[in-house]
Amino acid sequence: MTAPAAADHQEFVAALVEATGAVLEAAEYDDSGDVANLRLSSVRVPRLPPEIGRLVTLRELTIEKGGLAELPSEIGQLRGLVTLALNDNQLTGLPSALWQLRNLRDLSLTRNRVRELPTELGRLTNLRVLALGGN
Repeated sequence: MTAPAAADHQEFVAALVEATGAVLEAAEYDDSGDVANLRLSSVRVPRLPPEIGRLVTLRELTIEKGGLAELPSEIGQLRGLVTLALNDNQLTGLPSALWQLRNLRDLSLTRNRVRELPTELGRLTNLRVLALGGN
């Protein structure tokens, strides 16, 4: 999987869906064709590819009801992310790079296997919602 240029975000999203075996629930693009919101379900791989970090225009990322057990540290490159919903997966923890998501307001990790959060999470001064039920 290669890094997307602004013009081929749709192709990159299609490749991501194929590589992870996910179901594409929704993808919204901004006026320049960059992906802004992405919703996947039924991810069949334990880890997202590191190229996910190249989708720097993402504002909302939802990955639910799958086998996701680990996030790559490149998730920290999604600096415009406001909402990250990773419910109903197999996550046991989060990468410390998550603190780089300074715009993150909503982090939902319900029904996973999270037992410990990185202390760096305290640096997310815009975080308003942290959902951890069912862990």
